[in-house]
Amino acid sequence: MKKLVIMAALAVAAVSASALDFGVRGTHNPASVADSVGVTVGQKLGAFGVEGAFDRSTRGTVNVNKFSLVGSYNLVKVAGITIAPKLGVSYIDPSVGAEGYAASVGVGASYPLSKKVSLVADYSYQRGQSRVSAFNGNQVSAGVKFAF
Repeated sequence: MKKLVIMAALAVAAVSASALDFGVRGTHNPASVADSVGVTVGQKLGAFGVEGAFDRSTRGTVNVNKFSLVGSYNLVKVAGITIAPKLGVSYIDPSVGAEGYAASVGVGASYPLSKKVSLVADYSYQRGQSRVSAFNGNQVSAGVKFAF
């Protein structure tokens, strides 16, 4: 029981010592013409990061909700820009048709405008189950993150 309490206390200390961020972004997927807007909530744990996202596409005849969980690792900093490889999983829920899961791999860049505000850009390749394969392909997103 004591080990569980100590582990919980360490987890709370690690989370409170790291930065929580909130972001808004726009994403373009040229393969499916499914441009979307979304929000992100992220947590940095040193060089590692984890981000949850919700994106909504209303372009075209089918509205699509996408829920994502993405991990990253700050690899290098060049001229103030932080470059991080990313790996993630998404749940894709179109308003018409079957829903399914997809995996993504990519790279992100972050440029701080101030101590609390950063510009972000990501490139990723997404590949999903056959029932959501219409959303496979390259994706490019850009946005702003606010750290707390």
